[in-house]
Amino acid sequence: MLIRRPLESGEIELTFILPPDDPPGDVSVVGTFNGWEPGRHTLTLGPDGLRRVSVRVGPGTHRFRYLATGGVWRDEKDADLIDQTGSVVLCPAPPTGSAPPPATPPIIVRRRRTPPTRHIGFTVAAALLGRVRRS
Repeated sequence: MLIRRPLESGEIELTFILPPDDPPGDVSVVGTFNGWEPGRHTLTLGPDGLRRVSVRVGPGTHRFRYLATGGVWRDEKDADLIDQTGSVVLCPAPPTGSAPPPATPPIIVRRRRTPPTRHIGFTVAAALLGRVRRS
């Protein structure tokens, strides 16, 4: 599993999560963000029983793979793209420019009171509409 979380600094925190035994042994995430160096970002077992590690990256395209004991390579199924070189995650740059305009205050519309409706008998109303036969 892969979780992205934007940070106020403009960086993105990527959290890589794997089950405790697949792949077996020690697992590290290697990629463009750490020079493909094994062991630099090793997944550790958490209290929830899952292995995880978090990495801060800048905006851009980042390639990575999981490397397990014995040279076992795995790709991330939740990545944006998987190609012949591994998994790819796209981290867009935060929006630039000024802050959004302040919210405008709500417009309050008051309804006018309408006079009460007068009730007239069915026969009179039908006669006014021309639907009653006169005898």
